Amino acid sequence: MELQSWTHVGEVSGGYLIAVNPDGTEKWRHRIAGEWVDSSPCIGENGIVYIGSSFDDQGNDYGYFYAFGYGENVNNPPNTPIITGQNSGKTGETYTYTFSTTDPDNDDISYYIDWGDGTNSDWQGPYSSGTGISLSHSWSNDGSFSIKAKAKDDEGSESTYTTLHVSMPKSKTFSLLSWLIERWSFFRFFN
Repeated sequence: MELQSWTHVGEVSGGYLIAVNPDGTEKWRHRIAGEWVDSSPCIGENGIVYIGSSFDDQGNDYGYFYAFGYGENVNNPPNTPIITGQNSGKTGETYTYTFSTTDPDNDDISYYIDWGDGTNSDWQGPYSSGTGISLSHSWSNDGSFSIKAKAKDDEGSESTYTTLHVSMPKSKTFSLLSWLIERWSFFRFFN
């Protein structure tokens, strides 16, 4: 989005702040002064456009400070998702994790999950804001892994990642028969 301010077009026909789309079409327009605008607009990190005017619409010799933003073409990204599920388990077993978040603008959301083992879920959704999803995964190797999840709204804004650390130690099974065979072999070796 590009911003322009019209300054002194004719005697009293200026004073507009105009936002222009990348293709050159007008996105929105606000009259902020009766004659002209002596300041340039700036866009804050939060997407809000700030500008001051030198004259009001009645030509008085004082101006105003304007902020255009929320509700006027500003899209907020979804909140960072919450991951719930086990943080340890056995290699090769399947575990289910739940991912949930909301979008401040109530946009539909999709989830992306990186399982930390070189695989991912690809984008899942869209779902209504506030709808959680459950996905299952199993790790084929022992180790510590970081499940990372983010959300994207239907306007394309993405949340930051959230992380859940999991560890998959070797699965150890105890078999009485294996134990007896090990002991028998040990005693037989020394006898």
